[in-house]
Amino acid sequence: MCQYKNNQVPCKKNRYVWKRIKKAPEKSPDPQPYERSKAFIQRLQEQESHGMCELWYFEVSGFCLTPSIPYAWQPIGSVIEIPTSTHRCRLNV
Repeated sequence: MCQYKNNQVPCKKNRYVWKRIKKAPEKSPDPQPYERSKAFIQRLQEQESHGMCELWYFEVSGFCLTPSIPYAWQPIGSVIEIPTSTHRCRLNV
């Protein structure tokens, strides 16, 4: 009998796939500050397009101290999500 890594063949026959679990935010952003920030960014982009200012974007680099990359058998077409809160353990450099 042939052995397969992670018993992939039997589960694939049952319409399951071995894939990464999606990490989702613990909670949604507060709608009022979020919309206010979106409107502010849009106004700045419009001012830049009219030559009134220069808009600069900076990228924040960092890493998380919990390097968990979970995988699981999931039914085809579905996504398993686990709540995560990365701001507690993220180090920006």
